[in-house]
Amino acid sequence: MSDHKSNENQEETMKDSINITPDETKEEAGFMSDESYETAEQADLNEDTTDSEDTEGKKEKKHRVSSAKKSISSSFASKKFKGGAYATLVSVVVIALVMIVNLIVSEMDIKLDLTGSGLYTLKEDTINYVENIKDDVTLYYLVETGAETSEIAGLVDKYDTISSNVSVVRKDPVLYPKFVSQYIEGTESVASESVLVVNETTGRAKLVAYDDMITTSYDYTTYESTTTSDIEGQIDSALQYVTNEDLPVMYSVTGHGEITVSTTLASTFAKENVTQNELETLTAEAIPDDCDILFINTPQNDYTEDEITMIKDYLIAGGDAIIVLNNSVTGELPIFATLLSYYGVDIVPGIVVEGDSNYYRGTYPVELLPSITTHELTSGVKGKKYVDVVYGVGLSVRDDIRSTITTTSLLTTSDKAYSKVDLNSSTASKEEADIDGPFSIAMLLEESYNNVETKIAVYSGYIFDDSFITTTTYGNGTLLMNTINYMAGVENTLSIPTTDLSTQDYVSMTSAQIIVNGAICLAVLPLLTILSGVLVVIIRRRK
Repeated sequence: MSDHKSNENQEETMKDSINITPDETKEEAGFMSDESYETAEQADLNEDTTDSEDTEGKKEKKHRVSSAKKSISSSFASKKFKGGAYATLVSVVVIALVMIVNLIVSEMDIKLDLTGSGLYTLKEDTINYVENIKDDVTLYYLVETGAETSEIAGLVDKYDTISSNVSVVRKDPVLYPKFVSQYIEGTESVASESVLVVNETTGRAKLVAYDDMITTSYDYTTYESTTTSDIEGQIDSALQYVTNEDLPVMYSVTGHGEITVSTTLASTFAKENVTQNELETLTAEAIPDDCDILFINTPQNDYTEDEITMIKDYLIAGGDAIIVLNNSVTGELPIFATLLSYYGVDIVPGIVVEGDSNYYRGTYPVELLPSITTHELTSGVKGKKYVDVVYGVGLSVRDDIRSTITTTSLLTTSDKAYSKVDLNSSTASKEEADIDGPFSIAMLLEESYNNVETKIAVYSGYIFDDSFITTTTYGNGTLLMNTINYMAGVENTLSIPTTDLSTQDYVSMTSAQIIVNGAICLAVLPLLTILSGVLVVIIRRRK
């Protein structure tokens, strides 16, 4: 009983504390209704769902970041990236090295001559010659300060570095207008950039004018100009002049339709310090005593017996001669032919036609590229250049040649060559009347008798034509200069060819070489390119 009352009292107390009246709703008493409770539960559920979605999103984002990192990492590890990185690194290193090398080259003033003809470099022959000069020689470079050109100054200065006996001194012609006249009379006015070469030991001097080193000619029919450089050649010529007092004197025979010494050939002789005179043997009583070399250049009309006797007397006394001839000698110059037969040589009738494509140029079997014999006359030619001979004539040694005469074949055709006897023939092919080769088309005859020595060089065809003398492609000019110096007994000579600044010399090839090189360019190289491409494709597919 007491317990029941006690419970009722507790309930009353709770009601009083809550202050709920029977008429108050749960919402008015501060409690949620059933509907509100369900809404709250749904909100809690939505919140839990959102939290779950956020978690999933974070996981997905984390996964994407991780995948991206792995992708980037794998790309850095790929062969493509490694190859690109390596190429970039190599490029950076190469660029850095180039910059360093450029700085070093600029600081040390190192220069390379990239011209095909070595325009800014002294030739090996020049260096060897200067190294052997015993006298004290000075090259006075006559130029105003600041007016030097790289072409001339660059080469002149190089002479100063070869030998202690050869020095280079700059002299301003404006400040010293009479300087050259102290050494050479009649040189009051000197062009700037001329070079005065003086042998200080002997006092011998020679002036190399600017116009002799750099020349320009004009063709008024084509309105084209040609500029040539002969700086090194002219300075070398002056060095030879001042260091050699015994220089050759040549007489060129005239009066028989001989090919006259052209301006080009005369300049070549002057450059080699050869004094060149003319001699009309028909009116002369004897060959002059100062004649070192008698030059007979392709006569077209016959000589008299007296002329041949006079020339023989000169040769028997120890004279020397250079004879150039063509096919007219045998048919139209019988008396002149006796001069050669006296020294054991006959002229083969006709002109030489080469049957081996390795021995003629292009498609012209009469433009011969003969085999060159090793001899002092062919020094600087054999193994380096061709000698071009147009319309060459065969030379044969007689059976009755004197034992005192030594013959040396300088230029020789192939075994397939033949001499075309009928010059009016309509075919270049070998005919029954033609004479089989091989032939010598250049020969040196030397006789030693009673302590007297005679030297005769016999050449055939148009071997010393201007077009062959001036070019550096062929060795014709060098062969002629070697012959002159050999006859005159001049030692330690050198001949530097003129360089054409307007054009470049063409590469000379025989007919056989043209065929071989054409086959390589048109067939072999394309085939190799195709095969290499196929090989690359096969290798890639196997990988």
